[in-house]
Amino acid sequence: MNFIYLIMGTVLLYLSALSLMLVIRVVYPLFASEEGAAYSFIYATTEPILMPVRAVLNKSEVFSSIPVDFSTIFAFVILFFIKGLLTLFA
Repeated sequence: MNFIYLIMGTVLLYLSALSLMLVIRVVYPLFASEEGAAYSFIYATTEPILMPVRAVLNKSEVFSSIPVDFSTIFAFVILFFIKGLLTLFA
């Protein structure tokens, strides 16, 4: 039973880190250049999460016509719900 809690705690920590990386990805270009190694790491870490969300949103007529990328917001909400479900079952 302790092993399950250890895995769930690790997954929750990973999801929290991903959420933080998404926030940093949005805020980072406001203060620094997007050409640095730090931004490359953040981009490489968060893009696998954002790419499927962006693909689903682009299929929608509403979100495909808007020039703003809402994939980060939706990914953050999805991570929030997953963390909530894991916390509920913990």
